[in-house]
This record gives sequence, C-alpha cells and structure tokens, in this order.
Amino acid sequence: MKKILKGAVVLLIAAAMVFSTVAVTADTGEEEISSACGNINKNFVGNPQTKNTNMIPFSGDRTDLFVQTPLGPDDPEANCYTSDFNLGHVVYDNFWDINEPICDIHWWGFTMLYDAGWYPCDPTGMLFAIGFFTDAGGQPGQLVCLYEDISPSITGTGVYYEWAGGYTHEMYYFEVDLDPCCELSNGWVAIQSIYSPNNCAFLWMNSKDGDLYCIQDAGSWDYDVSFILTGEETCNPDIDVEKEVFDSKTGRWVDADTASTALDAPICSNVKFRITVTNTGDCPLAVGVDDKMHDSLKYVGADPEPEEVSYDPPFYYILWVLPNYVMPGETITITVTAHVEGPDCSIDYNHAYALGVTDSGVEVEDEDYAYVHAYEKAKEINMPLLKFLQSHPNMFPFLQILLQRLELN
Repeated sequence: MKKILKGAVVLLIAAAMVFSTVAVTADTGEEEISSACGNINKNFVGNPQTKNTNMIPFSGDRTDLFVQTPLGPDDPEANCYTSDFNLGHVVYDNFWDINEPICDIHWWGFTMLYDAGWYPCDPTGMLFAIGFFTDAGGQPGQLVCLYEDISPSITGTGVYYEWAGGYTHEMYYFEVDLDPCCELSNGWVAIQSIYSPNNCAFLWMNSKDGDLYCIQDAGSWDYDVSFILTGEETCNPDIDVEKEVFDSKTGRWVDADTASTALDAPICSNVKFRITVTNTGDCPLAVGVDDKMHDSLKYVGADPEPEEVSYDPPFYYILWVLPNYVMPGETITITVTAHVEGPDCSIDYNHAYALGVTDSGVEVEDEDYAYVHAYEKAKEINMPLLKFLQSHPNMFPFLQILLQRLELN
C-alpha cells in the first residue's frame, strides 16, 4: 500500500535508502555495476527514425508538471544508471517550478540481471521505493514523501538497445499513481528497485532535458534521468436527471415534462414518480438529489428513503445524499409516491434537481419536471342491476317485452 511515513520511521527509511550499500564480489568493478549501459553498440535494434507510441507515457487528461524524456537508441550519449537496493545504488534527480501537487510519476529504464555481466531480466513482480526530497544546496535534503513497496505499471516500449557486451535489452516504461499526492515545488526524486522475484535490478535511462546533473550514491553524472511528474488527473464531469410519472392505464413511465403533456391523475388516488440520475461524464461524482413537489400532490414515501423531508407551503422538499460515488456511466433510480390532493383541474409539477461534485470540487447539475393534471373522478354506480344494464345496452328491448308478457309493466 502506497503511503507517506512521518517522524522517526521516515528518517530511518530515508537513511536506509540513501546510505544502503551491498558488498560487491571482489572480481566485479564498482563502475561496471553503477552504469551498465555505457559504450552503446551502434548496431542497435530497430529503426530510430520510427517513433514508437509507447515512448509517450499516457494519453489521459493529466497536467505535465516536469518532463525529461529518454535518449533514443541512436544517440551515442545514451546511458543508464543502476538504482537497486540489493546492488547498493540509488539515483536521484532534481526538479523545479512545480505549481501543484505531484500525483503521478512516469519513468523509463531497463531491468537486468547482474552475474559478472548484465543480462535481460523479466520485470514481472518488481517492487520499488520512491522518495521525494527537499533541495539542500544542490543535494537531496530532507525526505518529504516516501512511497514503499510500489508495484508500478510496466510496459515494454518496443524500443531496443544493444549495449556493449552484445545483449539486446528492451526499454520499459513505468508509471504509478502517488497516493496521496506529494506537495513539493522543487527538490529531488529517487527511484530504487527493492525486490524482484527474478533478481532483476532497475537501471534508469538517461536524458538531456534538464540541467544535466543527477546523483548516484555520493557521486554525480553529467546527465539527467528520464521521468515525468504529472498533476492530478482531470476529467470531464457531467450529469443527467430525468423525471417521469407512471401511467397506470398503459403501465408505462411517461416524460410529462410540460404542462401540455401533464398526466391525468384522479383526485384521492396515488401517483408514482421516477427520478433517474446518470453520471454522463468520466469522473466519479458525489451526488445529491432534491425533489420539489407542489402540495396538490401530498408526499407519501420514497425508495430509497430520503435524508430529509420538509414542508413549506405550498411545496414539499425531499432531499437525498447518495452514500457512494456515482461512477461514470452508472445510473441511480429513485421512486416517489404521492397522493393526488387536487383541486379539480389543477396542473402542478414535480421538480427534480441533481448536483454532482468531483473530488476536485467541480460541480455539475441538471433538472427535470413532471406535470400532473388532477381531476375529480366521477361517482361510481353501485347498484348491481343498473351496472349490468349499463354494460349490456342491447338487453333493454328484450326486458320490455318480457315485462309486458308477465303483466308487470
């Protein structure tokens, strides 16, 4: 689980990240482990003139806060630097002019197995530590944000480098959301692999987009490393609300949203309304729904139960606050039952209003109406014989003849 640690725990982990070293076998040169990718073999694999779309990290609606892109396989200055806990190396690079929280980080590099030389290694299951530090006179200072046991999204770029030694290595693209976001306007970031089921080490691809200065352990390189810091994801919120009334004669919900299309509803009967709220945007929304109903329609009940029902003549006000986010494309349905009070021939409305709010506080809203025409229902005839005659008008001539013959007329 990604988290930020505070106090002594943070300082202890920071010290381990910065100062940890692991002994290297006597026949292995420290320089060889710290930089595996130098002296690139110009017989690279692939066409460097063909832009691979996987080199571009993402297409989502996010704000780029700081960008340093990797050098391609055709660049003679291409290199990469080991940043792995078990091999005793960590790489830092600086950033500046950040004007909002850092919520995501994207980076490029290689995963290799070291065994008296570097070999391609499957990155599946690798875990990383990511730290953000203040700047202390051109060096990493105090640890501000630390994310442990990070399992990033790892994507092969389809771009291959054939380093000295003859092995071909695919460059990988890594990305992860930082939860919570890290607020640091300028400072340093370190990324270090800390675990791999395949004993892979992470080697960070270099860049020339910054100030040409990064730090590995206590030394430095005259290059940058490749990463992008991005802000909070932006999205396009939208919401739709529909108000309908149930026609018991047809068994259908109707959209009686104007006075001229009002549904006929007899006085002293119950009528049902349906409020349908749909998240038509691409952001999760916290949603509240308000229903305003004229007192010619008396509130009876609702499903789900509202948070609040109040009556301020001549209106009932009914409020729901949905307990969970309404996700993009999700629809929530509310039904309201009312008793038709009248007066006769009145046409009154039931008004639904929905408000959606994103995590960043952006508000969207929508409203809809449903109209009802209240009318006085005609008195029913209760006499069984008259009701029978009304429904069988062709029986009258026959009854007259029958009565005459029986001398009852």
